[in-house]
Amino acid sequence: METTKGATTPAKVVDRALIESWLTNTEEGRKLSPEEGAVLAEVAIEHNLNPFSRELHARIQFEDGVRKLILITGFEVYLKRAAESGLLDGFSTHVEGEGESLKAIAEIHRKDWSCPYIGEAYFSEVAQRDDSGELLPFWKHSGRYMLRKVCLSQSFRLAFPEVLSGLPYEGSEIPPERKTEAQASANHKAVPQAKTGNAEAASVTVAELTESIKTLALTNQANLKPHHVSWIIEQLGQPKSLRQLEGLKAHVEQAIEEGKAGPPAKEARETRECPAYSHEA
Repeated sequence: METTKGATTPAKVVDRALIESWLTNTEEGRKLSPEEGAVLAEVAIEHNLNPFSRELHARIQFEDGVRKLILITGFEVYLKRAAESGLLDGFSTHVEGEGESLKAIAEIHRKDWSCPYIGEAYFSEVAQRDDSGELLPFWKHSGRYMLRKVCLSQSFRLAFPEVLSGLPYEGSEIPPERKTEAQASANHKAVPQAKTGNAEAASVTVAELTESIKTLALTNQANLKPHHVSWIIEQLGQPKSLRQLEGLKAHVEQAIEEGKAGPPAKEARETRECPAYSHEA
């Protein structure tokens, strides 16, 4: 279980010039049509989300052959906005059960509430699967981690609606694109099997793995030293290949396990569960 206390940091102002620069000078931005770029600009400016800092992502999906723009908020944005409110008084999350009965429980404390907010998310309800019903790679190999991530995202939005309302969803909450039967059949025939490596891992992009590592570090700060977290974030800000990121993720996971095996963290303060703030995410 990880626990984090709130802190305040100044926010940067996102304006139209910054968004135009991102749309023009980044590969992700150049993939968008003028109409899609305009939608992203409105959301980014309204909610002060900087795509250069990966606070906002643009994903293009095809649902039944129709192109669709999906805007995604980086998970750390939820943590930062809650902390910047000055009302976050710590949070924790843990996982219970096994298999399809797995569930994550998040506990979020606000300084102006006498009781914590309790949120739950169930694997059977939120785990993402492809058209054939198979779990997506991240959910298959890191199900507990992904479940905690969804639970925290949903719980933070409900515990801090005044600062998180209207923000795009976090990536692990976005349903995968849906293909028609003809498209799925055509893709299956057109894409040859990889000769080496893991075919599932190949579907994970650099951006997705970067976001995964960042969230892993931020949600496990209680098991990492502060300077180690800063070093990890700094590393993620530098250009890296998929293989380098996989090595960094393995390093972070090992550091977290070593932190858990070390001296026990200070016991979280006891609180009464407040039914008014309990919610099944």
